Amino acid sequence: MVMPGQFLERPTLVESGGFCLEGLWHRGQKTPALLILSPHPAFGGGSMDFPLSLEIAWAATRRGHATLRFNWRGVGASQGTAGGLDAAIEDAERALRLLQENVSHGQIAVAGIAFGAEAACQLALRHSELTGILLAAPSRETLLRTVVDSAPSLMTKVCVFLPGRDASDSQQAQLAGRLRHSGVELDIVPEANSACSEGLVQMGEAIAARLDDLAGDGGQVSADVTKTFEGASGQGEDAFG
Repeated sequence: MVMPGQFLERPTLVESGGFCLEGLWHRGQKTPALLILSPHPAFGGGSMDFPLSLEIAWAATRRGHATLRFNWRGVGASQGTAGGLDAAIEDAERALRLLQENVSHGQIAVAGIAFGAEAACQLALRHSELTGILLAAPSRETLLRTVVDSAPSLMTKVCVFLPGRDASDSQQAQLAGRLRHSGVELDIVPEANSACSEGLVQMGEAIAARLDDLAGDGGQVSADVTKTFEGASGQGEDAFG
């Protein structure tokens, strides 16, 4: 399992709602780039350093994709007070815009974990240009109320990753049927649990493999992906290349 500091991410800032949010990015050449939305702080201390957030970033960058993860307002060193879904959507939209402005190929996918999966769904309803959304361990409410009901309105590919340890075969089969009937692609990760404390490597690899699939043929390489990314120092640095 990846450990903090094992791969070189660089700090950046995301401006949202008058606040500065701390973030970490990693360069990459393959399309699409990946925005990672972490769990809410009420979910086992959710932050951009949540173990599965880190594992997804590691798995995606190893495959050559640029990544950006950040802390919601009021979390870690991000300014402001921790809020609910509306604040998270605003934070996610600003992070998405930052990533779009700094990846010349313009192809972005969004991975959301637990609460972050709900934010990813709401982001996809507002941004039809997204290459896809990858939803890890979403709540049942998110799956039924947002994913299933909204799937016909989503103009992007939806992939759901469910932990296999905490649900019976019959529960999984019932839920899988409803998701697939709505056109949602589903991966069940047997080693993972709903608390996202087990099966991290397997979940990260499953998401990274789907990320490759979104580009087709194992991920396309952009010939010109290096642009200027405004880092925490306010000075431009080569971000993705």
